[in-house]
Amino acid sequence: FLLFAEVPDEFVWLGAAVIFASTYFIARREAKKQTPANRP
Repeated sequence: FLLFAEVPDEFVWLGAAVIFASTYFIARREAKKQTPANRP
């Protein structure tokens, strides 16, 4: 907004929400998967 003096439309907000949600779910999945790699 400040750089180009334009207000983002709904598609920009929708895309940002998709990116944020996918990052959140991937981070949660990876945090749950914290198992040692060298299990006997």
